[in-house]
Amino acid sequence: MGSLHFEQYVYEKPTVFVVQGKEVVVTSRRLADALANLSEQRRTVLLMNFFLGYSERKIGNEYGRSRSTVNYWKLAALKQLRKELEETEHEE
Repeated sequence: MGSLHFEQYVYEKPTVFVVQGKEVVVTSRRLADALANLSEQRRTVLLMNFFLGYSERKIGNEYGRSRSTVNYWKLAALKQLRKELEETEHEE
């Protein structure tokens, strides 16, 4: 009987993104890879909003932009992220 290699799944290292000096840990390899494929701005907006809980207004203040601009960036980033995730879904 061959041994099963559970270690490679169990000990898969999470990916750490640093945003605004804070570490954001993403445990899903697929999600981390998809986020890594986004532009830095798009990735940062999503991480600040969904992982760090920043409002669109607060993100806008960081960039010197309006809340509506940040909302546009976020929607564009989510659209691209969804596309990235759909592509990797078909590879499995």
